[in-house]
Amino acid sequence: MNGKEHIENGNTVKETPRTAPKCDDVLEGNGFKLELNSNALRLDGTPVETFEEYKNMLGFVLYIEEDFYKRIAYQDAGNSSDMFTNMHRSVYISFNVYPNTRSLWEVKDANYGDYKNLDEDAKGETIKCLPAKQLEVIAASVRGRSHAHVAKPRDDAFRIEVDKKTGWTFVAVADGAGSAKYSRKGSELATNTVVETLQKLLTTEYNDTTLKQNDCIRNLRENPQNINAIEKSQLGSFFCNAVQEAWSAIEAEAKHKKATLRDYHTTLLCTAFKYLEDEKTFLFVSYWVGDGGVAILRPTISKRSLSSNEVFVLGEPDRGEYVNEAIFLTEEKEKTAEAIANRLRFVLTDSFEALILATDGITDAFFESGKEVTNESCWLNFYEKVLPDGSTGETESNPINLNDKKKSPQEKAELLKKWLAFWSIGNYDDRTILIVKPK
Repeated sequence: MNGKEHIENGNTVKETPRTAPKCDDVLEGNGFKLELNSNALRLDGTPVETFEEYKNMLGFVLYIEEDFYKRIAYQDAGNSSDMFTNMHRSVYISFNVYPNTRSLWEVKDANYGDYKNLDEDAKGETIKCLPAKQLEVIAASVRGRSHAHVAKPRDDAFRIEVDKKTGWTFVAVADGAGSAKYSRKGSELATNTVVETLQKLLTTEYNDTTLKQNDCIRNLRENPQNINAIEKSQLGSFFCNAVQEAWSAIEAEAKHKKATLRDYHTTLLCTAFKYLEDEKTFLFVSYWVGDGGVAILRPTISKRSLSSNEVFVLGEPDRGEYVNEAIFLTEEKEKTAEAIANRLRFVLTDSFEALILATDGITDAFFESGKEVTNESCWLNFYEKVLPDGSTGETESNPINLNDKKKSPQEKAELLKKWLAFWSIGNYDDRTILIVKPK
C-alpha cells in the first residue's frame, strides 16, 4: 500500500505505509466466499437455503490507498486524530445480495383446457428445388418462461409444407396474443389454414405456364410494390383467398365455442416461394400482420435482382393506437382484399442466403425497436453474428452452427430449439423462428 496522509496542526503528516491484506485473506460462510488481495476484491458463491436471514448486508474493512482517499470529501470531525482513525485508515463497504433471478423462474405443467398443444416443437426438412442444389427448412418453437411460470400453454405455432411435384414451399409462423384465452388455437388455425389453402390453390390451379402467361412477373419487375397490380394478379388473389380462409376458420371456431374473435387473437407471417427454372430466379410471396418479422438475406454478390439490397424486409411490425398494442389477423378490418394486398410483398432474386420468419419472442430480444426490425444491417447482424456467436449484449445463449453439413435438417432444428432457451432480460415470451437456407 502507498503511505497515508492526514492534516495535523495545519501540517500534512505522512503515515507509515501499512501492509495490505494478504492474498490468503479469505472469508467463507453461508454459501459465499469473499477474497481480498492487493489487486482486487472477489465475492462469489451461491447462498444456502438459510441465507434469507443473512442477505441484507455483508461488511468488511478495506484499506484506502493514497490516490483514492485524496478524492474523498469529508468534513473536519473536530479532532484530527479521530478524523484520521475514521476516514484515513479504513472504509466500511456494504453489499446487498439478491438471489439469481434465473433461479426464481418455475416450470409448471400447462393448463391446456380444451385446446392441447406441445410445450415445444422442432421440424427440419430438405427442399429439392434446384437440379444441382438443395435447400433446407428448419423451425423451432418453445414455451416462454413467463408462460411456464404461471402454467400457461405455448401460444405460438408454425407450419411447413413442401410440394415436391410443383416445387412450391409454404411456411408460416404465428403468435397468439397472451391476453386471449384461446389464442393458441387461433395461431394454429391461422398457420394451418393459410398454408393448406395456398398449397391447394398454387399446386392444382396455378402452374408455371399460368405464371408465365400472367402479367404478374412483368409487373413485379417494373414495380415490385405495385399494390394495384398485386391485388389484381392471380397470385395476389390466391393469397387474399388464403388469408381470408384463415380468418374465416378462426371465426367459425369462435362461433362453435360461443366465444369471440378477440379470444383467438393471433398474428400471422407466411411465405410461399419456388424456383422458376426458365426465369432462373426465386419468386417469394409473403404476407405479414402483427409484430415479429420476415426477411430475405441475399449473398453480397448476386448476379441479378430487382435491387442491390442485401436484405429484403417483407413488411413492417404493426402497432396499434396505444403503446404495446399489437395488430392481429383476427381484427375485422384485416379480412378485406385491400388490407391483405397492402401487406403482400413480392421478391424476385437469383439467389438467397436465408429466409427468416420470427415471432416477437425473437425480434423483441435482438431488435431494440420496430425500426430496427425494418433495418437491413440488424438482420444481417442477427443471422451472421448473433446466431453463430450465441450471445450479444445482455442476451446469453449457446452458439449454433446452421451450416454443419454433417447434421440433418431435423438435427439442426433440435439445436435451434435448444438455442431458443437463451436468456434476455425482460424477454420471456414464447419464441418461434423458421429459417430456409441452402443446404
